[in-house]
Amino acid sequence: FEVIDDINSHINGAEVTLKANREKGSGLYKVKKIFDIDLKVENKISVGANDNEFFVKIMYSNVSFLR
Repeated sequence: FEVIDDINSHINGAEVTLKANREKGSGLYKVKKIFDIDLKVENKISVGANDNEFFVKIMYSNVSFLR
């Protein structure tokens, strides 16, 4: 799953906003941009797959939401 490895290696990087502006295939990057810029919370997104499923895992700190 080379595509998944590529997404995971780039989605949590500093240049995520560049990929978030693309129209095709940028959905996960837009989600990341929302957590980083709009919500301003610490977060990490990862994707994975097995023979039957594709999944997205989003971990974020809810400390900012509690303030």
